[in-house]
Amino acid sequence: MTTYFAVSHLGHLSAREVHDLYKLRTDIFVVEQKCPYEELEDRDADPATLHIRALENQQLVGCARVYRDGDSVHLGRIAVRKDHRGTGLGATIVRESLAMIDGQFPGPPVRLDAQVVSQGFYEKLGFTVSGEEYDWDGVTHVPMTLSA
Repeated sequence: MTTYFAVSHLGHLSAREVHDLYKLRTDIFVVEQKCPYEELEDRDADPATLHIRALENQQLVGCARVYRDGDSVHLGRIAVRKDHRGTGLGATIVRESLAMIDGQFPGPPVRLDAQVVSQGFYEKLGFTVSGEEYDWDGVTHVPMTLSA
């Protein structure tokens, strides 16, 4: 199965594409992880925010979100549909996102807030812990950085 990637601002997505993006993120971050927080954020609609979508046969199977944040670039909302986990798609989404960041925002470090259970995954991709663990809506996270 061929996966292709699309990068766009929220305002350039169709109503169906926005629905699919929020459904995937809500299914994972709110329902599956039992973390009742507001998934719809103003940051998503900011014209400077880019959404990376992984698609197979026109179906959304994964996503990530990127935006400039002061002196760094933030990578987050990395999600893979349940039936595509364990295939390497998550790492591919991160690598595709980093390649896009290198083209759009060359130079500054890339930061993310990893769930502690995923820390090793990000370390394999070159990220290092850059701060103390903290609680975010009942889930322990750790800040991580990939230096330029």
